[in-house]
Amino acid sequence: MAAAICVKCTLYPGLQVTVAAGVRSQSTNLLNKIVDIFMPASHNLQNEIKEYKVTPSEAYIKWENGSIVRVVTARDSSRSARTHWMIADEFVQIKKDTIDKVLRKFKAGERTPGFFDNPKYKDYPKERNTETYISSAYFKWHYSWAKFKAYFKSMIKGENYVVAGFPYQLPVSAGYFPLE
Repeated sequence: MAAAICVKCTLYPGLQVTVAAGVRSQSTNLLNKIVDIFMPASHNLQNEIKEYKVTPSEAYIKWENGSIVRVVTARDSSRSARTHWMIADEFVQIKKDTIDKVLRKFKAGERTPGFFDNPKYKDYPKERNTETYISSAYFKWHYSWAKFKAYFKSMIKGENYVVAGFPYQLPVSAGYFPLE
């Protein structure tokens, strides 16, 4: 997900991304991966990123093109955030009520690139704000299973949904999870 954030923030100027998790440190892990692993390995990414701060109390990365990634804790007090792309990390640990009444409300206003000022593009379609839900496997009785099934059905119908599931062998082969 950290790589996807870097790509999208670089290619879409002015993009506002919000990463939320039930525990703040879970959200900051994504930003730490960008700052501690991706940036040192990429001079191009270093040139794209203007400023960053990743501390327990404040975490963000600002791009030269005006894109920004912010971290929020998934709770009622986070209501003031605004975003074009809401990422709920380990969303099974976030209450459904918080997702519906707080996090999904972040999506206010569409990203409006500068070319929309040109009358030639007055009828060009606006970008839809998006949501991404990431999680490890969880129980079928949890609301996340119903959300997964609904999104899968929408994807099969050809709507703008993507659902991906990966086997346990993937994190094992990447060294994130021990085999034993």
